[in-house]
Amino acid sequence: MKKISIGLLIIIIINFIFSNFVLATSTDGMTYSKDSYHKLVNEGEIEINGTKRSLEITQSTLGSICGILFSCVNPFALTVSTLMSKISNDGGFYYTESEFGASKNGWFTVASLVFGEYLLFNARPYQRAVDLNPDIESTKIVELQDNIKSRTIAFFELLRYVAIAAFLVLLIITGIFLALADVAEDIARYKEVLKTWFIALLFIFIIPFFIIIIDHIADILMNILWKIRIALENNGYSSFEIEIMNNLFKSMDSYGGIKVLAYGIEYSAFVFLQAKFFIKYGIRLINILLLIALYPVCAIMHTFNKIKGESSKILENWIVKYFMNVIMQPSHAFLYLLFIFTASQIAVNAPLLAILFIWALLWSERVFKAMFNINTGKVLSIFKG
Repeated sequence: MKKISIGLLIIIIINFIFSNFVLATSTDGMTYSKDSYHKLVNEGEIEINGTKRSLEITQSTLGSICGILFSCVNPFALTVSTLMSKISNDGGFYYTESEFGASKNGWFTVASLVFGEYLLFNARPYQRAVDLNPDIESTKIVELQDNIKSRTIAFFELLRYVAIAAFLVLLIITGIFLALADVAEDIARYKEVLKTWFIALLFIFIIPFFIIIIDHIADILMNILWKIRIALENNGYSSFEIEIMNNLFKSMDSYGGIKVLAYGIEYSAFVFLQAKFFIKYGIRLINILLLIALYPVCAIMHTFNKIKGESSKILENWIVKYFMNVIMQPSHAFLYLLFIFTASQIAVNAPLLAILFIWALLWSERVFKAMFNINTGKVLSIFKG
């Protein structure tokens, strides 16, 4: 990211130093007043004493090279942006009231993502798309998403029954060994096994309620943040991403040379950060579904680790990972609202600043984890605890 920022700064500096085109004319000994000369330079044409004078425009070699580079870079960024928009939009929408929302403009934006407009990134396996939006159109993406969610629930139920059966068998075996034990040390060890068994079994029955409560709290926070965003929009604030993209498109269509390449690189950097968020939330969706499906396995692994006399933080790791994945979206929405949405007009006039804003939002999660010494790692790393 540092390299991208440095590259953008270099492009902007070059843009001020070098001209996009070369202006050439023969004065033929004519004398211009200060006002006439400035008008000739700015407008390219002037009439003096009934004689029209005009500037011939010759494209520079540097400008031509920049135009070629732009034609190579920009189509790729536009394709990525269009693909993300198509996939996200086909997944349906939850919130549709915003004037700058994805349901109105059709483009994928970080704002629409973090504020929960896209049903595609809804990580509640017990909520179908039609339950969240009764008017949703059935698409391949919607059908695939609902199918994955239903399979996640089915897999979770299967593992839950397997875990309960395994715990019942463990209870019977432990009870028999406890009854036959006549050494104080053995009796204490089997009692510890029963204690571990009880905690793990309690985990299996309580976790569904924990999931629903955490999800419900996150939904309440998202609804509050969404209402604040709508209130700000009604008072003149706007989603700068859409305005910046429209301005960049107009600028790329109007200019040539180094300037169009600079705008093209800014747009590409913008799309790059949007793609990072798209992938991040896609991974978040997979992580939450895996955590829900595999939590009975976590209870079993925790129990067997304890029986072997090993320290185990599997249950603790599961709770932390699930909480951090769920709370990620409200956290991003709050930071977006606080530091980006309220500074939308500044960002519109300074696209580079907008890019830095979104980059900072992307790194905010790492800063938060570092502050509280939270190391979530990958989902399957919970079994190492």
